[in-house]
Amino acid sequence: MDVDSRRMIESIVEITLRFSQMIKFHPELEKLRAVELYALFYLIKYGPCKMKELADALSMTKANVTHLVDVLEKKGFVKRTPDESDRRVIQLRVTQHGERVYNELIEELSKLVDRVVAELDPDDSMLISKGFEKFLAIFIDSKGAEV
Repeated sequence: MDVDSRRMIESIVEITLRFSQMIKFHPELEKLRAVELYALFYLIKYGPCKMKELADALSMTKANVTHLVDVLEKKGFVKRTPDESDRRVIQLRVTQHGERVYNELIEELSKLVDRVVAELDPDDSMLISKGFEKFLAIFIDSKGAEV
């Protein structure tokens, strides 16, 4: 079976845009830029990290990430804390407020996915789910590989 890569990419972009439209349910998230939301997602998924790690994860300069974190900190989503082993090093952490808002978003998006999955044949929904997991695993395994 031949795969139309362009069509697949367009579908991924369209799904991403549709999910982005769902974010409007929460007045605080509505005011976040996409990169701010990605930073919040990264910190929640991977836990506390240094500025450089976040910069690398988002393919940004440290200066740009500093500004990004300033904005997220001002909005109450993240905080800077001294590293326990070296107090000169600053760790970025999600606040309780950031976690609460994130969980509300995931709850709303889960409802959307549940509505879509309910319209699919169970075999199709399992195939899509496994396909996403495999797709992600390949991206993770090939991190940093040349395209």
